[in-house]
Amino acid sequence: MLRRFLIGFVIASGVLFLIPLVYVQVTVPEVYRKPASDTVQGRTARVSELAIIHNYKKEGRRVAVVQRPIVFIRAAQEQQSDTFLVVSNGYKTDFASLPTFARLFFNPFDEYAEAAIIHDWLYAIGEPGKKREADMLFLRAMLDDGVSPIIARYFYAAVRLGTLIDGGNYGSEVEWEQAFYSPILEDDLPRACIPSRPETAFMTIKDVLGADAAALHDGRDDNALVAAMMQGFDPMRSNWLESLENPDCQTAIGRGIEARVDRDYGAIIGAGSDESQAYNKFLLTNSIIVGTLTDLHLQSAVNRRYIEAYMRERFGELPPETVWCLNSQARGRILAYALYAETDTPVWPDMTCGEVAEPSE
Repeated sequence: MLRRFLIGFVIASGVLFLIPLVYVQVTVPEVYRKPASDTVQGRTARVSELAIIHNYKKEGRRVAVVQRPIVFIRAAQEQQSDTFLVVSNGYKTDFASLPTFARLFFNPFDEYAEAAIIHDWLYAIGEPGKKREADMLFLRAMLDDGVSPIIARYFYAAVRLGTLIDGGNYGSEVEWEQAFYSPILEDDLPRACIPSRPETAFMTIKDVLGADAAALHDGRDDNALVAAMMQGFDPMRSNWLESLENPDCQTAIGRGIEARVDRDYGAIIGAGSDESQAYNKFLLTNSIIVGTLTDLHLQSAVNRRYIEAYMRERFGELPPETVWCLNSQARGRILAYALYAETDTPVWPDMTCGEVAEPSE
């Protein structure tokens, strides 16, 4: 009796072991389950800058926030061009979303961690009709990162099973609104500060630099090359700046910083006299605000410095001062048009601070 039970157990275990492998072999195109060695695909940097959040968990799993954009190239298929995605700064992740039982056997931070971040980002954006493709890219990203083919296939099968049951919150508005964390506030980003969600995770060079940028590459679509060069660049920067300029966002950030000062430094502030308490709180609050804005302003200043140097070298003139008081999205569009237009002198539209007319053709 025991012998029959053991034989049955071994056979059943073998069948269960083989089902996910056969499922992947039959249902997943070869390009996703058997990467070619010469394919331009995967992350463009081996180093991922992530900040682990202390004493913050999601369903029992530790959470980290992306500190430097993660660039991922998707190889061209069926005569299409290479495209790429960028996981934005501030995006928070719990890495591989493993249930408690599975964490007894698998570490959420193992070699599949970055692939899980990319997969979560695709789900957060949730482009309609692209859920299965997001899951297959998860499989491909794991294989590109050196994950065992057997483990990668099991993770893919588990994701497919989970999403077929409950949808995996693919494209959920709540998932996007709760997807970002502020290291400065040491809390989830206020809803008023959440950037607008892009329609698709993937983009091309034209999406970033504008239609006129093709002239820079003699009409070629070198999207993989551009993605590789975009280390540290966040295409959602204009979305971020627009959301941070929202008065409701600024009010929420101010309140959040005050709450952090009270929480983390209340004991220090309270030790002084009544007069010094208000002054010390003022100093601490403003030091955090300065720290929050310094990086943003430094980036803008550096961008202006190099753009002006380039314009002076190429055209012998600087952009109009009005360019620098436009909102970031309009400024980027106008500068791209001026820089990549095939003219001896840049063409500027009519502009006033905060407003710009469409460039003339």
